[in-house]
Amino acid sequence: MQTLQKTEIINHKKKIDQLFKSGNRFLIDEFQVVYSTSSSYDNWFNILISVPKKKIKLACTRNLLKRRIREVIRKKKEKYILKLKDKKKQVKIAFIYTSEKVITYKDIEVKINLILQRLIKGI
Repeated sequence: MQTLQKTEIINHKKKIDQLFKSGNRFLIDEFQVVYSTSSSYDNWFNILISVPKKKIKLACTRNLLKRRIREVIRKKKEKYILKLKDKKKQVKIAFIYTSEKVITYKDIEVKINLILQRLIKGI
């Protein structure tokens, strides 16, 4: 089932701080990705999506980008992220949009595919 549940979104400050403090980072075009893995298995997949106000000034545009990113992740979850569940790993991923331009849904989809493929190989 293609859903993104409330428990799969990181919203606690301590968890966010821990992710940015101890996570691994890489860049792919418009996205900076911060991720960390652990062997605990309570919540096996958590995401954080950030579109900085410094880069995109209008709130409606930031929300549009966040919705597009969230939708791509929701659709690709079964294809890529469930592979991590088979490896018995808990993964926390932060997607940070770093471009000042608004890109289309198809471009976001291509970039997220590249990011998720790289994550699967790296973990």
